[in-house]
Amino acid sequence: MTYIPKRDNKAKNLSLLSIVTGFVLMVLSAVMPQGVVFQMLAFVLIIAGVFLLQRYVLCEYRYIIDDKDDGSSDLIVYKKQGKNDVKVCHISLLGVEDIKKGREKSERSEKSAARYAYNQNMTDDTVTLISVDGERRIEITIEPDEAFLTALYARIGGGSASGGFAM
Repeated sequence: MTYIPKRDNKAKNLSLLSIVTGFVLMVLSAVMPQGVVFQMLAFVLIIAGVFLLQRYVLCEYRYIIDDKDDGSSDLIVYKKQGKNDVKVCHISLLGVEDIKKGREKSERSEKSAARYAYNQNMTDDTVTLISVDGERRIEITIEPDEAFLTALYARIGGGSASGGFAM
């Protein structure tokens, strides 16, 4: 099963606004007293705009549930940026111990060894898979629709194969 999240324009608009505002402040800093302050603010705005552009606008994620013959399933995440299509995550759903929706806090008090965010949009409609790989606790944030989420719930903990997290 494959799912590609739909893109919204929130990040694109915010990135464009940030970059344009940064350049306007850069131009205005030439005629304003205390121009250094405006230049530093413009620099920060342009960097934030480029970060949003690179992180949310120019990349596309694809989630795949790969069912194995032994009954286990894997979640594979691909990131496409330009012509590059790279596998960024491969996790066995056998090791997933919990799924949290949105910004819910984990009930366990353990800190995660690593957190990975593979969400397409700036939204709270995310799902965090909490997986255990040996002694390490890993959190993976994705942005599935209801059908994909139902398929994830159905496959968690199934099968007999052992597997972990791979990047």
